[in-house]
Amino acid sequence: MKTIQKIALLLLSSLIFMACEDEDPIIIDPGTPDCVDTQSAFQSLFDSLISDGYTDEVTMDTEVHEYTFSLSSDEEVCKIGYQSQHEVASTPYLIEIFDQSTSSIIYSASHAFEAGATSYVEPDEKIELKAGISYTLRRIQRDWNANIGNTIGRVAWKDTMNFPYTHGLLTITGSDSYGAGGPSPNRIVPYIDLIFKD
Repeated sequence: MKTIQKIALLLLSSLIFMACEDEDPIIIDPGTPDCVDTQSAFQSLFDSLISDGYTDEVTMDTEVHEYTFSLSSDEEVCKIGYQSQHEVASTPYLIEIFDQSTSSIIYSASHAFEAGATSYVEPDEKIELKAGISYTLRRIQRDWNANIGNTIGRVAWKDTMNFPYTHGLLTITGSDSYGAGGPSPNRIVPYIDLIFKD
């Protein structure tokens, strides 16, 4: 009896194994990096400014908000985050990254962002940033529906800004806001988030 049960069990196991063998295998690519838009280097730096007494406010009515930064390690940008104003929520912002070392724009594309909170878009092309190079990240809104107030954005500010600010791998060395107003150099840190691949 026991031998017959063993043979039956062996046959059943073989049938199950052969049935599973016909299914497409699940392939997991361990080399695919994550791109998580929570707790980025920028978010941590911005939060530390607010903890240190800087004001988190939506202000600065100029067409261009930008900050200049460097990184302590090579990174690839996988998402860009920003929060639009309600009146221009369907109007794309031009996002640019300017390489100070070569005096050239290495990324330039228009993206629409949500108005209720920071939303994220994937870049239209690969953006690789090198350690120790100075870059300027800017958001530009020139289609403001005849009301310059529609160009305001979320910023951290204080009466006296003391650049540079460093947190983790990110150092912000300066900022500016200009266009239909300004310039107002080193008065704000605009909330323009960069997410790097893990």
